[in-house]
Amino acid sequence: MKEKLIYGSLITVLIIISGFLYMNEKHGDEVEIVTEAALSDEVTDVIIPVATVVVYITGEVINPGVYEAYEGQRLYEMIEMAGGFTEEASESSLNLARKVFDGEQVHVPSLEAVTAAEVKVTQNKININQANVDELMELTGVGEAKAEAIIEYRTNNGPYQRIEDIMNVAGIKEAMFNKIKDEIII
Repeated sequence: MKEKLIYGSLITVLIIISGFLYMNEKHGDEVEIVTEAALSDEVTDVIIPVATVVVYITGEVINPGVYEAYEGQRLYEMIEMAGGFTEEASESSLNLARKVFDGEQVHVPSLEAVTAAEVKVTQNKININQANVDELMELTGVGEAKAEAIIEYRTNNGPYQRIEDIMNVAGIKEAMFNKIKDEIII
């Protein structure tokens, strides 16, 4: 009895498969045979919405404007969306690898504007590798003796490598450095 049932089921499956193959041959359509096991393992498509961000790009790009991108997109991709940099752009003043965020404005400065800003900053500071005694005495709390010590140190040890190196000069410790650190450059 069991054998008849198995043979009958097997014949039924073969007839069904033959019918699908015949229909496929006749109509040229693809036929998918779904077994009971396949139905239990069926995976449905999951649609995951991708968050978007809106970024306003201004300055030295070919097409300044508002651009929409996906969350996590990099700045260099947004610049490409805006047509790329103009010839006047200061590309190196931006971190092109950083991710953009929603509602952000990115301004691409010109080389001229960046150079002018750098000059302004250095004009207001004293270069401890080049200043003379009178210039060093303009620093907060630096008198003639300390100014001479600053020059003597750089003469004997070479140019300062970092502004913090000025604390190697006798009489200039952390408290004094904190008073002048915003007034000096190397």
